[in-house]
Amino acid sequence: MIKRKDKTSVRGVFACLLVICINTFFVGCASKGERVFIDTSVKEKVKFLTCHLKKNPDDVFSRLSLGRLFFKEEMLVAAKDQFERVIAIAPGNAEGYLLLSRVLYRAIEPDYSHIIVLLEKARAVSPEDEAVRLNLGLAYDKEGRWQEAEAALKKAVSLASRVETLLSARLGLMVIYKRQGNQQAAAAEYEAARGIYPDVEDVIQRVEVNRIVPSPAYQGTLGRDGIHDLPEDRAARLEKKFLELEE
Repeated sequence: MIKRKDKTSVRGVFACLLVICINTFFVGCASKGERVFIDTSVKEKVKFLTCHLKKNPDDVFSRLSLGRLFFKEEMLVAAKDQFERVIAIAPGNAEGYLLLSRVLYRAIEPDYSHIIVLLEKARAVSPEDEAVRLNLGLAYDKEGRWQEAEAALKKAVSLASRVETLLSARLGLMVIYKRQGNQQAAAAEYEAARGIYPDVEDVIQRVEVNRIVPSPAYQGTLGRDGIHDLPEDRAARLEKKFLELEE
C-alpha cells in the first residue's frame, strides 16, 4: 500500500540508495555460479524451492514464488527464466505473463511491443485483472498507442480494488490528457488522484526522478564496458540529482 510522506531527509535517502548501489555491485561480482542475496533470509527460501522444483518441475505455484523472490532480489535474469518456464508449462497462467512483462520492463531498452504481446495474452486469459489492464495501458502509452492506452487505463480505474492501481491509472490518464492538450480532463484526473492520495505531488516527483535516473537492467552487467555505470558513478549521479531537488 502507498505510505504517507516519508520524513527522511534527502541526504538520508541518498545514503540508502548508495547502500543499494553497493549491494548491487557485490551481487553482480559474485563468483560464477554463486548467488549473493541482498536479503539473506531469502537464501533459504530459494534453496528450498529449487530443491522442490527439481522433484516437481511442473509446480507452477512454486515457480511463480521462486521467480518473485528473484525479482525482489533484483536477480532479473533468474526471475525471467522462472516466469518463462511458467508460461511454457501453463500457457493459460495470466500471472506468468504479467510478471514476465514486469521483468522485461526493467531492461535498458525495453521491447514494449513484446511486453504488449505478453500483456494482451494475460488480458485474454484474465480480462478482469486490474494489474494487467494497468500495465497494458502503460505499455501502450510507451508505444505511442494512446487511444488504446486511454481505454486500458479507464478499464483499470473501473476494475481497481487497490489504491495503488487506482492512483497509477489516474496519473497515467492525466499524462495522456496533458499530451493531447486537454487540460480540463488532465486537471480532473489530477484532482481525482489527489483525492486518493493527498501527497500525490511526491509520487509525481519520484516518477520523474526514476525517469531521469533509470535503474540498471540485469544483475551482473555492471562494469567498465562503456555502457553500464559502476556503483560509484551511479551513486555520484544520484547524489547530484537529489541535491538539485533539495535546492
